Amino acid sequence: MTWIRWETFGADYLLLVVMVCVGVFQFVAAWRRLDGLSFFFGRTYLAYAFAIIIIGVAHWLFFREDRIVPDYAGGLGGAQLFIYTMGGIAIAGIVTLVVSSALNARWRRLGTGSAGSLDALSSMTYFQAIRQAFRGNK
Repeated sequence: MTWIRWETFGADYLLLVVMVCVGVFQFVAAWRRLDGLSFFFGRTYLAYAFAIIIIGVAHWLFFREDRIVPDYAGGLGGAQLFIYTMGGIAIAGIVTLVVSSALNARWRRLGTGSAGSLDALSSMTYFQAIRQAFRGNK
């Protein structure tokens, strides 16, 4: 019986894309002062450090072994890479929205403001903005 390698299905590639994207989302949240999207609520130095560390670790994990494997030899083809990349970006977005909303739901300062644009995430979490948008339409 041959063992199926983890890389064959691109699970490690997907995980690394998720790690890099979460790091980029946290960097942008800190840079734009979007406290509702940040894991670190107002502590931009922690968000920057987290982003640099998670992006650095993901790149180190990716480049520590030879990944130049043609698709006919068990590597990932172009369409598979595209699917894993888009899937990783979507998963990272969902993880960022859920985790930041869960972590920041306790802060009383959040939840005020209008839910009309991306700038609303500077004063409320994503789920608070969704809730406010639905209440405003009734």
